[in-house]
Amino acid sequence: MANFNIDQAEGLRRMLAGPKPRIVTLLSVLGTAEKNAMLTNLTASLAQLGSDAMLVDARRTDGVGMHLGRTRKNGLLEVARQQCALNEVIQSEKQGFSFAAMVGNQAMTVHDNAADNGRLSNIFNVLAQQYGTIVVDAELDTEDRLPVTVMAEREIVVHITTNAESIEAGYTLIQRLNSNLGRR
Repeated sequence: MANFNIDQAEGLRRMLAGPKPRIVTLLSVLGTAEKNAMLTNLTASLAQLGSDAMLVDARRTDGVGMHLGRTRKNGLLEVARQQCALNEVIQSEKQGFSFAAMVGNQAMTVHDNAADNGRLSNIFNVLAQQYGTIVVDAELDTEDRLPVTVMAEREIVVHITTNAESIEAGYTLIQRLNSNLGRR
């Protein structure tokens, strides 16, 4: 019988071995602790393999930043608005990768503000040139959109397990993604 855990990890490694720049948005149907541990381990593994890796917390609550013990004062949105410098937002983690929150203490809906969405997309594109891989901890908003438009244009991974409930939740998440992204 195939070991799906190894196969899934190997598939991720092959996808991440593609040409640069890479922004990979992860949507998970698993619990917060399991999702955060997987994101941290994945990004740390990329860093150990020699990739300049960055992990971005783009969730409203229960994001990977909380797991890493990071507080949100300023984020990439504040950099995009020129309220602080990029080096004030990017933090080094002991596992060998960089971390940034997408927003500080601001509201998380940037889709309603086209200027903020465009600025954040530009910041992500700049970061994608500086880092080998950017892994984004994200969630869909109430209108089934990703937090920033550039995330919808790049790689999207739906994180599930092999149990029936997880597969069903993953399929529902894919259907929600399809409502905005179609057959991209």
